[in-house]
Amino acid sequence: MENEVNQLPLQTSDAAVAEDERLVQACVNGDEQAWNTLIDKYKRLIYSIPVKYGMSPDDASDIFQNVCVELFTNLPKLRKIRSLPSWLITVATHKCFHTQKKGRHEVELDAMEEDATAAFATMPAETLQEVQQEQL
Repeated sequence: MENEVNQLPLQTSDAAVAEDERLVQACVNGDEQAWNTLIDKYKRLIYSIPVKYGMSPDDASDIFQNVCVELFTNLPKLRKIRSLPSWLITVATHKCFHTQKKGRHEVELDAMEEDATAAFATMPAETLQEVQQEQL
């Protein structure tokens, strides 16, 4: 009895891998329904990554779409279908990291722009004219 219980998850896992292999092959062959089924199967997993990173719903949706595009592009190249969930997590995590890094960079640029604007606003008129002349 104990052996049967321990084997059950392995059998389920093997069945899931077999289903993924069938879906990936069908997707590579252009089966739109297989693509929809594959995405439906993994949409919660993909979307959960940006949510765990605390991203906005819009950013999470963008990351979801980007991961799906990357999956579609790389389907023919996937070697280990068993690793598909891990691959999706890795890609989503990288997308989150880059989105956060880009966001921090934009915030830094905005802050620099605000600082420059504030500096120009407090600059004496003749200094401002000198700077403008230099720019010309």
